[in-house]
Amino acid sequence: MRLRSSIESDRAAVRARDRDERAPRRQEYATGWHTPGVIESNEEAVVLVAVVDMAPGQTEAGRRYEDDVLTLLGRHGGSLETRLHSTDSAAEVHVIRFQSRAGYESFLIDPQRLALREALGAAVPTTRVIEVHQGNSTELEHPS
Repeated sequence: MRLRSSIESDRAAVRARDRDERAPRRQEYATGWHTPGVIESNEEAVVLVAVVDMAPGQTEAGRRYEDDVLTLLGRHGGSLETRLHSTDSAAEVHVIRFQSRAGYESFLIDPQRLALREALGAAVPTTRVIEVHQGNSTELEHPS
C-alpha cells in the first residue's frame, strides 16, 4: 500500500510538472535572442512567437537586421516557420521552431547575432518572445 501511494504521488508530480512546462512562457529580450552549435538532447522542440517592433524611423534597417539574424537559425537547429509583416511595416511576427531548448539558448548568445545587434545600435528592433504549444481545437469550442 505504501509503495502504491508513493507511485501515485510521483505520477501526480510528473503530471503537474508537465502541465507547467506546457504553459506559455513569456520573456522579453531587450538585447535580443544564446554559443553557436546545437547540443544534441532528447528535449522536445521549442516553438516561439516573436513580436518584433521596429525602432521609429528605422524600418528598413530593422528589416535588414531581421533578414540577417534569421539566417543564423539553422546553425542552432532552428527554423523560421512563418514571417508576417504588419500593414504599416513597423512590426513583424515570426513563428520559430528550435529542435531543442539548448539550440534556442545557443542562438541567443551567437557571437555573430550579438555583433549584428551591437552594430545596429539604437535602430535595433525590440522583440517580445512568447513560448507556445499547439492547442487543441476543441479548446475554442468549449471555453471554461
